[in-house]
Amino acid sequence: MYFCKIGDEENHPNGINGQKLKKKTLHYRKKKRRKNGEIKMAVIIGRVEEFNANADDWTIYQERLDQYFAANKITEGKIQVATLISLVGAPTYKLLRDLCYPDLPKSKTYAELCQLLVKQYSPQVSEWRERIKFYDLQQEINESISEWYARIRSASVNCNFGAQLTEVLKNKFVVGLRKGKILDRICEEPTTEELSKLVSTAQRKESVLEAEINKIQKKYPQPSSSQKPRPNDNRQHSRGEHNPKSQVGPAGECKHCGKRHGGKCRFAYYKCNKCSKIGHLANICHSKLKSNNFLEVEEDLYCINLNVNQICNPFIVKVNIDDTVLEMEIDSGAAISCIKLKPDSKPIFCKPRGIPLALKELIDKELDRMIEDKVLNQIETSEWGTPLVPILKNDGTVRLCGDYKTTVNKHLVEVNYPLPRIEEMFAKLHGGQHFTKIDLNQAYTQFELDEDEMKLLTWSTHRGLFTVNRMPFGISPASAKFQKYIEQLFMGMKNVINFLDDILITGPTKKEHLETLEKVLKKLDEAGLTVKKEKCKFFQDEVEYLGHIIDKNGLRKTKDKISAITEAPQPKTVTQVRSFCGMVNYYSRFVPNLAAILRPIYNLLSQNGKFEWKPECEKAFKKIKEILISDACLVHFDPKLPITLTTDASNEGISAVLNHIIDGEEKMVGCVSRTLMPAEKNYAVVHKEALAIYYGVTKFHQYLWGQKWILKTDHKPLLALFGEKRATPIMQANRLQRWATYLSGFNYRIQYIRGKQNPVADCLSRVPRNVTTISNEYKEDGKYINFAATSNSLPIDMETIATATKEDKELLQITRYVTGKWPHETRQDPPRANPTPWPEAKTPYERVHIDYLGPIRHKMYLIITCAYSKWPEVYQVNSLRADELEEKLRDCFARWGIPKLLVSDNGRSLVAIPTEEFLRRNKIQHRTSPPFHPQSNGAAENSVKTFKNKIKALLLDEKCNRENINILISRFLISYRNTKHAITKETPAKLLIEAAQKIQGGRCGNGQRLQNNKQKDLDGSENNKTAGKNYIHL
Repeated sequence: MYFCKIGDEENHPNGINGQKLKKKTLHYRKKKRRKNGEIKMAVIIGRVEEFNANADDWTIYQERLDQYFAANKITEGKIQVATLISLVGAPTYKLLRDLCYPDLPKSKTYAELCQLLVKQYSPQVSEWRERIKFYDLQQEINESISEWYARIRSASVNCNFGAQLTEVLKNKFVVGLRKGKILDRICEEPTTEELSKLVSTAQRKESVLEAEINKIQKKYPQPSSSQKPRPNDNRQHSRGEHNPKSQVGPAGECKHCGKRHGGKCRFAYYKCNKCSKIGHLANICHSKLKSNNFLEVEEDLYCINLNVNQICNPFIVKVNIDDTVLEMEIDSGAAISCIKLKPDSKPIFCKPRGIPLALKELIDKELDRMIEDKVLNQIETSEWGTPLVPILKNDGTVRLCGDYKTTVNKHLVEVNYPLPRIEEMFAKLHGGQHFTKIDLNQAYTQFELDEDEMKLLTWSTHRGLFTVNRMPFGISPASAKFQKYIEQLFMGMKNVINFLDDILITGPTKKEHLETLEKVLKKLDEAGLTVKKEKCKFFQDEVEYLGHIIDKNGLRKTKDKISAITEAPQPKTVTQVRSFCGMVNYYSRFVPNLAAILRPIYNLLSQNGKFEWKPECEKAFKKIKEILISDACLVHFDPKLPITLTTDASNEGISAVLNHIIDGEEKMVGCVSRTLMPAEKNYAVVHKEALAIYYGVTKFHQYLWGQKWILKTDHKPLLALFGEKRATPIMQANRLQRWATYLSGFNYRIQYIRGKQNPVADCLSRVPRNVTTISNEYKEDGKYINFAATSNSLPIDMETIATATKEDKELLQITRYVTGKWPHETRQDPPRANPTPWPEAKTPYERVHIDYLGPIRHKMYLIITCAYSKWPEVYQVNSLRADELEEKLRDCFARWGIPKLLVSDNGRSLVAIPTEEFLRRNKIQHRTSPPFHPQSNGAAENSVKTFKNKIKALLLDEKCNRENINILISRFLISYRNTKHAITKETPAKLLIEAAQKIQGGRCGNGQRLQNNKQKDLDGSENNKTAGKNYIHL
């Protein structure tokens, strides 16, 4: 035993850092005793840590303290008090001092101090509450038997069960166990069994199960990434199944059934009853293993852990609740966008559309850029596929969009999130002196998607399938989710409003304005959102926002949205006058005495061919325009009211009118118009009408984006081009494709109206305001893509094609795939030697070939083929049992006759004793193919292959896939039986039916032959004996 001075533990041979001292429970402290001038050292046993009121229980702590006193023989009361005060720590001593006030703790006895601390830290508990907690306990998933037993014993301490404790613990131990083999084993014991024996039994069963799991894990270790199996091209089997060698595990057992055997396993296509996967039985299913090791059977499994907080930092705010400041996270929805499908939605996959040759290089370049920017990821397969629509932009580049209105949009759950009212938003800006307008860059395309959403929005292109990692343009619920996210991002901030992607900031002073702007930019930066600097305006005296001019004095209407009326030129022809009067009459219910005001203009319509615009006409014209832009006809925009956009085009101009429907009446929110450019006047009528729609939507973008609205047009062909559920036509002009794709990002319904019901837009298009310049977004290129080759580009010789093929990377890749990839892997193996043909059959059903096929939609099928006529019979079977095989053979032979020879492989039911007995009774010779050489049963193998390929092709067809498989099989059999066979050059139906009729006719028409047959029966001919036996034993 070693002794050391306090502070010299490091010099101790087994000091503080030594392993021995760490493991021992004895700690040595110096205690000085002077006796005869010598200093003796005494041993202090044990150590009691400082009491932690948040983690420790005082009752347990006091028990340890009592044992500490006993071990060190501390019996004197004052020393016990001093030791207690020294060990409990400063926080506990402070509380103890307050409890003893006005006395000091040292004036109390040890028992009195403990009593005070018991009342403070060990309050009396409710036994009922403790019993409720006790009876609610259940064994956790990863909790062992020992841990479960210890937990229920700990929970019973404060329940006061008394003498019934053992019985209660026994009941709770059994009832609280997880369902499984351990509980099943315990239930085999009698209820009178002792608790300790039940615990031991459960522990032994647990050990056995763990040993079995460890054995399986060692048997099937997890393969490393560098040792993944490579595809085997050297196959020695037929029908395209897996290599037989791959069916055997490390220990020689088959991976499908767990047994050892040669050849193909008949359970290779069985459905597991445990995990519902195809390819193995339940007794070797590894889904039940509680392990992090996955057995790679047919495909690689990848697990990706994603920390959402790494994508978007949480928004934390401080909330005062009952004078307590708490930090709380704002629930702004998911950190990434969420798209939900409607119930019972069926995937829609559209094949990639043909692309113009002139755009192929641009499209490939844009795809490569998007892949490099991690906007797209290429995948192999997808249930959803949206065709790609390439749009040629004015700068010569191409924009790639998906035509989602034909696929996903109609199956997405509608997101109803209310847009803010104009009055509510502007109320937050009251008192502002200067204004800042921030425009986000590409709006909701900045939001990431999760893996399931990416699959829904997959692009189907000429280069394969691509998942879209970010919210693309054209998804219907995107705008509502975007508004919700931005609102919650700036929740609680003053002097900030947003309407979709437009953010407006103000402040009563320049300092507060700047502080708010800094907070907004910081929030955007934390959320990972970017802004478009060239469209932002900072510290402006006035800004235009939602059709209003905002300044420190308040709101006023913008002139731009009513300039189509205020700047409209005077009519110059009778047709223009008639159109103007029609527009005014449309609002006659809002304007009193309208007829009297319009009388001078009406008179122009009654003049006999003479058109004279008089001063009173000009006066009436100006007065009418003032009325049309007044509050009587013009209303403020309200996102909660129904919205309509009416457009029209004429030979002179285009126009659009935005209306609200109030009490069943249309009231104008704004209207726009402009003259057509010289190039635009040469457009076809449908292009002019489409241009009017595009012009109106872009002008009223702030009002329409994210809203439901109705598009009204008096040109019916546009319903097919711009229909909200119509696919974007691929054989139309590039400009129409671009406009249709742009409109796909809006939630609208197109409606046809007659020209008489469209007076306002019609008038504005016939009398458009003069526009000398047009912004770039409305300019049209004079060049268009032509798909016909020019005369000097052809003909092309073969050498030029061969050279270009060698230089084209994609064609080289195709060449490599064709010569060395899947065609090589799926082709039939060449025979090792020249096959020996079967003897030619002379009559129907002289020789038949049988084999099984499946599973197809979890069903197995028996294929029977006549060697003479090639007539196939297909039976659906519920199992591969011999009795069911006998039933199907009996049905077939009763219809077509008993064969002399039956050829099959070595399947278990095909060579079973009941099957052999059935064939022996009916005098049918049974010949099986050699092991591992199913080619010997070539007729059945070919029938199986033909049937399987045809049914698979039908199931891949979208229309046929929805039908009953029995109907598809019947259609296949009718077609096959009545199609000329490549070998016989006749249809199976003709060979089988005609041959049967000839045999029947010969027997009935030839008296001599019939007499000979009777004589053979009397003589006991062997052949006729067989025929009689066959009929009897069938």
